[in-house]
Amino acid sequence: MENVTPQTNVLWGEEKKKGSILIIVPHYLDATVPVQHNYVKLLQATTKGLIKAGDSFKIFPATLIKAKTKHTTPLPFILYGEEADKLNILGTQPMWITPTVSFSAILATATPSLFICTLEGYYELDPTEANEKSVGDTVGRELATNAEIIKWAQYEPERYNALPAATPLHKVTEEIAKLITVRHLKVVERQQEIIVWRLYLTKHFTSRPEYFKQFVEKVCAITFQRLEGAGKAKKTNYECACCHGRDHPTGLCPYKQVPGFFDRDPNSYRQAMEAKQDAASTSIQSAGPSGVSIPANNNSSRGHFVSIVGTEAGDRKAFKGKRGTKRRRT
Repeated sequence: MENVTPQTNVLWGEEKKKGSILIIVPHYLDATVPVQHNYVKLLQATTKGLIKAGDSFKIFPATLIKAKTKHTTPLPFILYGEEADKLNILGTQPMWITPTVSFSAILATATPSLFICTLEGYYELDPTEANEKSVGDTVGRELATNAEIIKWAQYEPERYNALPAATPLHKVTEEIAKLITVRHLKVVERQQEIIVWRLYLTKHFTSRPEYFKQFVEKVCAITFQRLEGAGKAKKTNYECACCHGRDHPTGLCPYKQVPGFFDRDPNSYRQAMEAKQDAASTSIQSAGPSGVSIPANNNSSRGHFVSIVGTEAGDRKAFKGKRGTKRRRT
């Protein structure tokens, strides 16, 4: 839910209370260009006919905030406004192929994230489990007694509807504070290794994504004071290019540790530039007059960098977009 527009978040939160929501992902749709209105009408007519939906049936394009390359998932659409039984028909199989369009269908209910934010400022703290618990205790105490958090939580019961029904009103923030957990992460920023502290919930205290977003905004406005310094939420979350996670940079993505899942390093172009390899066995010779050697592209269809490395005497600096040394005519 973090990578879609605010309008999608609001719509999803409102419709989830009324019944089922269906996500469909059309096949062969370019995510980098706006979706044509005629295509949306065609998709709505097709899905409406499949489930024999009424006039209340609607379709909403959940436009992604960022779609930088063509190697992204096609824009998802949300189907809503119909009885759950009818939407469930489309959810009975993952893929639909019709004479007009083909798409994948997923029954879904939006749930808030468990990630809250990343704290900076405790640079003198060692990255240990004991200090993770200590930072968690600091954050929990502040959240349980913070006037803004208390006022926000007690204003609307839906903001804590996942807590036990018997929770007293004056204990709501205390129960939320008990759900806080912390994990440290070593990162390199401005050519220096630092420790940051990521805040999570162990489970949801609300089922409404829009209310959890409000809670996160309140937390990010707080400065958590300790003897070791002042902890403050990062102004901009990380944005992993592999999994789109917001709690780690791309270089530390857990997906890259899964054997076979991500076996093509997006930074391999750096290795190609630095490694001394045999051009005959590791390169593809170009047909150009300069004989520029091009390393095998290990990042095809991934949208990552591709560099041209010169290996001959006149082309040692002939990287992409540059020419080698001009040869004299004899």
